[in-house]
Amino acid sequence: DSWDDARREKNKKWMHAYHSSKTVFGDMITCGCCGDPIRKYTEKYRGGIANYWKCIRKEGGCKQTGLREDFLQKMLTEVLDLGKFDIEKVKNMVKCMTYEENRRFSIVTKDGRTIRLKIRGKNDGYSYEDTSNSE
Repeated sequence: DSWDDARREKNKKWMHAYHSSKTVFGDMITCGCCGDPIRKYTEKYRGGIANYWKCIRKEGGCKQTGLREDFLQKMLTEVLDLGKFDIEKVKNMVKCMTYEENRRFSIVTKDGRTIRLKIRGKNDGYSYEDTSNSE
């Protein structure tokens, strides 16, 4: 109760900086709904524990859904044709990524390409469709 809004915001930014430096994707992904960074969260579910990437404003009203880290790694491995997930290769290839509204995901590569994906499911497992050429 003793924290005012300015102190909460300052703490949120510090926590994001701390966590993003300790996580796989750091500040590579932004929320397409509000423009804030996406951060790693750990959640319990019936089958165990999973890491999710969600907007840092999720508790503040942002309606963006989260993405499971294992799916995100698998998707990037396939889309970027890495063979095996390697964060250093991702960082060398990718300029930025945006998790947009309606479960769309954009990857801008350092060579200027934009890859657009539509993410489906959660209950049946995640899947994606490359929609880059349909626009």
